[in-house]
Amino acid sequence: PGAARVLGLQYYLGRGRTQDLALARAVWQEADRRDPVPAPLISSIAWLDLRNRPDQPGSFMFLDLPPLAQGLNLCAVTAGAAALAALGVPGDALTLKRRCPHSPFGDGTAWDQLSDSLRASGVQVELAPFGLDAAGGAAGCARGRAELDAGRPVLVDFREPAETNPNRGAHTVVVMGYDESKRVVYVQNTASLLPGVEANAYDEFLQRWNSRWYMPSAKAECRPALFLRRS
Repeated sequence: PGAARVLGLQYYLGRGRTQDLALARAVWQEADRRDPVPAPLISSIAWLDLRNRPDQPGSFMFLDLPPLAQGLNLCAVTAGAAALAALGVPGDALTLKRRCPHSPFGDGTAWDQLSDSLRASGVQVELAPFGLDAAGGAAGCARGRAELDAGRPVLVDFREPAETNPNRGAHTVVVMGYDESKRVVYVQNTASLLPGVEANAYDEFLQRWNSRWYMPSAKAECRPALFLRRS
């Protein structure tokens, strides 16, 4: 089923195969029949329907991000590449990673270096930490909705659940949309099965959105976000 979902993407995007939207949908339906997608990940069919739904700033937004899997790159640079594509700025994960000096090719997980690499791609970058209390969550969500309404994705850092990661490492994802009527936030997770979009309930999103590992100079836990816009 995982391979079938990638095959459906090839048909949907016309990459490596002749574009055939009906065949893409049929392949995805068969994949979901054999192996239903567990929440919070949404199915490829749901992803397709959300992409086709008109945006309504203030109530519903779903940005057009390329479906990317991080593979041998890491989450932060892959999320950054997806955000650049949504802004119409050229860039890819390997290029972003090469500008980060932690190793010969860099790893790109430290947000201070990631920010510099993104700026070199031609975007303005603002790193904003929000508090872990209710006021910080409300301020962060309000700013995030405003960015999404303007067509700009937001990078946030999740702390992995203790049950899946005892060390509770950080993981950068892209906030790509929201639905006020369903009270959900749509997140592209480049470590998930393609197309890798999750629907997080607001409370769940706020619980996961916290990190102190987003860069070496971070001193305490917060809700960090990277806001990008074209220069």
